[in-house]
Amino acid sequence: MVMFDGREEAEILRLAMATVPRLGPCRPEACYLLKDGRFQLAAVTDPDTDGGHARRDMARADEQLTVLGGEDGSVRFRQDDWGWAVALRCASGLIGYLVVSAEKPPSDDQRFLVYALSQPTGAALYNADSRRRDREYAWQTLRGKEEREATRRSWCQLSVFCANHNCSSHVVALEQTRRPP
Repeated sequence: MVMFDGREEAEILRLAMATVPRLGPCRPEACYLLKDGRFQLAAVTDPDTDGGHARRDMARADEQLTVLGGEDGSVRFRQDDWGWAVALRCASGLIGYLVVSAEKPPSDDQRFLVYALSQPTGAALYNADSRRRDREYAWQTLRGKEEREATRRSWCQLSVFCANHNCSSHVVALEQTRRPP
């Protein structure tokens, strides 16, 4: 599936939202991701690619999504259209919600297709986050190695300087402060 080819979070959400209209009468409105215990808006539909439709405004989105408790459920827009939040999950739990709307409630079969889309979307988001964490860890490890090497070079230069300038007692004192007891 295209979502699993190393794409970043924003691109995965864009793909999921672009797929929703192909599945039936639903229109994507937004994606909210759970960050630091709150649902934060992560993507919105683009009116240019959504047939010029203006995005519906979801009143108190964080509160509405929190009340759902990780389940799929009805949401309210300031406009009176039907709205539904589909949970995006991975093995470790809830990641966020894909919020869709329609002029009238879609059939169970049409709604099932949106549910089916939410499963690989949640897994792809989890994979993207894992890759981001791996890159961050690798960067921190590399930075730590570079800092350690810079410190080693500094100590070597100091040792050479002290050896050439007969300050060995200072080197011994410095070595004792550098090493833990």
